Amino acid sequence: MVVIAATSDEYPQYTGYQSEFDNVVDWQITPAGGTVIAGSKHVNDLHADWEQSETDGTSLLWLSPVAIVKIETIQGKTSGTTSVQIELGAKNVSDALLPSTLAAAVLPVEISLRAAGNIEPAPENGSFQNSKASAGGTDVLGPLPMGTGRWDHPGQAYTAPIQVIGTVPAIPTASWRWKRFLSRRSWTIWKDANGNGWTVALSKKAGTPSSPEDDTGSPQYRDETPSPSGKIYIYDASAMLPATTKLYTAVGDYLYVEKQFTYQIEINFGGTWLKVSELDVGQTIVTKRVATGDTAAAFQGLENLNQARKLDVLISTSEVRAIVGGTLPIVILQDANN
Repeated sequence: MVVIAATSDEYPQYTGYQSEFDNVVDWQITPAGGTVIAGSKHVNDLHADWEQSETDGTSLLWLSPVAIVKIETIQGKTSGTTSVQIELGAKNVSDALLPSTLAAAVLPVEISLRAAGNIEPAPENGSFQNSKASAGGTDVLGPLPMGTGRWDHPGQAYTAPIQVIGTVPAIPTASWRWKRFLSRRSWTIWKDANGNGWTVALSKKAGTPSSPEDDTGSPQYRDETPSPSGKIYIYDASAMLPATTKLYTAVGDYLYVEKQFTYQIEINFGGTWLKVSELDVGQTIVTKRVATGDTAAAFQGLENLNQARKLDVLISTSEVRAIVGGTLPIVILQDANN
């Protein structure tokens, strides 16, 4: 994320009205191999920002009072160095006495996945108590025993809670928020009545990888106020409810789920929310019916895995074979990936 900030000696005497001493500051951002981003501002238009900065006592990039004139997202490389060229300019208008100053910085906004261990506790994470309560009183991350981990589905859920953690820079008056998007499909895999093969049918679906659903959820499981260490948090206990599947399952049948989540961090700048970082998390869940009954206790959990990855949310013969084993034929019904 590139942040450009300004201050001016014209403030406050010559910026509180449309004076002739309306200096101009300008910038040009050129990411390596990317598109040039250029813009400019007149200092008269920044008077209110500097006034607010003085009231709040804020500074940024050694400037005070400070006005943020541009925030731009630059996609960094997954490894190695990302080069960005930044050119700044300031032009005095109608005099050569009171200068205006621009400063720029490239500030990282990072997202990481915690899929094991424990929920970050309070006071570092303000959503700790609500997150723990939503899991039925446990703060453990990763696969939980069948039938536990969701207060809203007692005895029904198979879940592997995660926490996604953002590290954000200290920017005066900035607001941050989480967004979460979801595409998912679940399938029933059953053995034919005569035992000669496996059939795969779509059970449920939501969104697609190219058009996911907004699944941000309740704010009580998110802490969007940066902690003293610059962290923000979101908790997610995504689950399968195997006993409530749309299609009938007999003992020996399997259920398979792929969920593709995209977690995004946005910053509010000038009244507009801007995405500044994102992380893809893919979840795969496999259960097998081992007894009759209408609770999760009738199922065995074989896999509940969250990883930083991007799933296609489609089922293939090789994926089915990895679940059922053996050599019996596999038939994936025509609409299983619709």
